[in-house]
Amino acid sequence: MTETWLSVTDQPVFAWAGLWRESDEWGTVYTGVMTANAPELAHIHDRSPVIIDPVDWMTWLTAPLPDLYQFDRPYPADRMIVEATEVPWFQRPVAPPTARS
Repeated sequence: MTETWLSVTDQPVFAWAGLWRESDEWGTVYTGVMTANAPELAHIHDRSPVIIDPVDWMTWLTAPLPDLYQFDRPYPADRMIVEATEVPWFQRPVAPPTARS
């Protein structure tokens, strides 16, 4: 897998569903919500972010949990732009060790 950039064809910015809460141990914690990927995008990964269209933003932010399961579905592949790179997703530049006095 390589670093891959996703965008939505008709949106300059898209919303990735997330959850957050306060933790006594860690402070504010959050996660991005993932779902199965569209079959046409399986070559990228088996999962993808849950993308929420602007018309549904308030539902995501205010609805009770049972109503949010409607968003657990792949985003339509024909509405996505996929820009894959040659950079392996796990490879990051390693900072040089800091000098110790």
